[in-house]
Amino acid sequence: MEAHRLALSALPHAGDITSFYAYEGGAARSMVLLQCAQLLAARANGTLPVLLVDADTRAPGLHQLLGCRDERPGLLEWLTHCHELIRARRRHGHQDDAALARQVLDVSDWRQYVDRVDEGSSLYLLRAGRLDDSFHARAAALDWAGLFQACPPLLQLWAEELCSVFGHVLLDLPLGRADGLAVLQAVLPRKCVALFTPNRRSLQGLAAMVERTKSFRIFNEDFAQPFVLYPLPLAAAPQDRARFQPELEQLMERIYGWSGISLDSWFDEVSLPPSALLASDDPRQPGDPLLRRALQQLLAWHAGDHMAWDAFAEVQLVRAVRQARAVPGTGPEAGLPLAAALEALGAYYWRRADELQALPCLSEATALRARHLGETHAQTLAVRLQLAAAQRAHGRLAEARRAFEQVLGAYTGSLGVDHAETLAARAGLAQTLADLGDWTAALALHEQVLGAHERLDGPEHVRTLAVLAEHAGLRARHGELGRARMLYERLLEGRQRVLGSEHRDTLDSTLALAAVLARCDEPVMARQLREQVLDICLRRDGPQAPSTRIARAALAASARPAPGADEAVICVAEQLVPASNGILELEAGQGVAAPAGLDPLPRERLASTAPLTDS
Repeated sequence: MEAHRLALSALPHAGDITSFYAYEGGAARSMVLLQCAQLLAARANGTLPVLLVDADTRAPGLHQLLGCRDERPGLLEWLTHCHELIRARRRHGHQDDAALARQVLDVSDWRQYVDRVDEGSSLYLLRAGRLDDSFHARAAALDWAGLFQACPPLLQLWAEELCSVFGHVLLDLPLGRADGLAVLQAVLPRKCVALFTPNRRSLQGLAAMVERTKSFRIFNEDFAQPFVLYPLPLAAAPQDRARFQPELEQLMERIYGWSGISLDSWFDEVSLPPSALLASDDPRQPGDPLLRRALQQLLAWHAGDHMAWDAFAEVQLVRAVRQARAVPGTGPEAGLPLAAALEALGAYYWRRADELQALPCLSEATALRARHLGETHAQTLAVRLQLAAAQRAHGRLAEARRAFEQVLGAYTGSLGVDHAETLAARAGLAQTLADLGDWTAALALHEQVLGAHERLDGPEHVRTLAVLAEHAGLRARHGELGRARMLYERLLEGRQRVLGSEHRDTLDSTLALAAVLARCDEPVMARQLREQVLDICLRRDGPQAPSTRIARAALAASARPAPGADEAVICVAEQLVPASNGILELEAGQGVAAPAGLDPLPRERLASTAPLTDS
């Protein structure tokens, strides 16, 4: 490799720093890092520079994998120089840490230690150091902790400078629990790819690294930043997954403070084949296609700023939005594909009961459809109807009412009063009016919707029963408990006949009826119904399933009645939703979320109009 002094201009958007860690298996770690670097460097038409940093001063090897034979200074020499400069300036009375860090960075000029791998790629390398006879002695003498304590902002400012010129910085960290690992992992990366083998020692080493990072960032507010863990199984047989996946899910629950985390989708898509890392004599070549596919899937999570527990369906939809944003122009040829991608993503979030994520997607999709197709076009009205429902769920009732009224007026004129879309808009408007306290108009309007479905579909059609469930809930919320009880009893009988006694909708209706009975001062019957539901959920879904947790919470409300508990159960019972990202924890009718750990990445990627940097 020919040496080149770094000459790169600032990027329009800051890059990312990702560490690669393994408690054991350094060769595999470096190979995975290099393969990921190749994939990242090929993106954005090869214009996004990628820096590899060999921070493994115990066993440096990236330069050899890249075919670099010349002996040049690198990370070790630069850090040693920085420490000497800090000591010299401290002896002369320099006290301000931030100003000192800036001076040291300017004088030491880390750029002179960075080489371009070759002229045909955007890969750059900061090697571990000059591998002469004194290297290992000099590496052992480097006081990582002392360097950090002598000037804490130094590494943080260096990270900012790296991200200003490199789209991706990949750190090859040492094995085990080295001092350098603790300092670099704690300060530099926002993301970490952690390789592990399915054995106790490897998993414990991974957990210890994550816990140290968590403790440092929690107790050092100046270095608090998001941290995202991507666990990567190495040489794991299919039967090993049943053992290591629950352990890693529990680790993530501890460090992020969420409950109910599932890595099912992650490990379905991202798993290294046992022989993949030995498949190619030249690590710079693609090698095993199974390895390449696994790493491409990993980078799909990585590029979209996703957490490992995010479903692959979301990863794909977010990627589709990013790609649609990258299409140049403002006409319909660019706007309509983006609207379709945003609508699909918004609908996904809406199905997951995540209206906070759904709202910006559906709002932008509606605006794009209206601009390019017109306010009364069928596609515009369809997405506006979804937007109105999301606005209502998020408490933006005035906006939701206007949207429902607009859609209802258009559908009534174009489709007729009894069309399914018209009835859906009318039902949504009725629910919104109820939320606004206009009960007279709300109940009358919803009664019309129920009557139309009974007349058009029949009294026991699944659509009619769904509308009946909504109407019973409205009556219960209005305090008409006798009327609500009769409606829920009718609903339960209908769903038992049509769907079966153990169908999810039937169980929802059972819990809702139990809540009304409890408010009607019939606690014995209410408890019996809740026990039936809990028994079914335990047998069918298991003790940790969201449906089981809700049923258990409903039963707990019978034993420890609390003000508002049964009302809350009614609100959720008609729409049991999966506990997305472990957020839903219903205890005695109350939703509980307890984020008390490391922050994941911010979820602002969807509304951003920034140009695409990864494709």
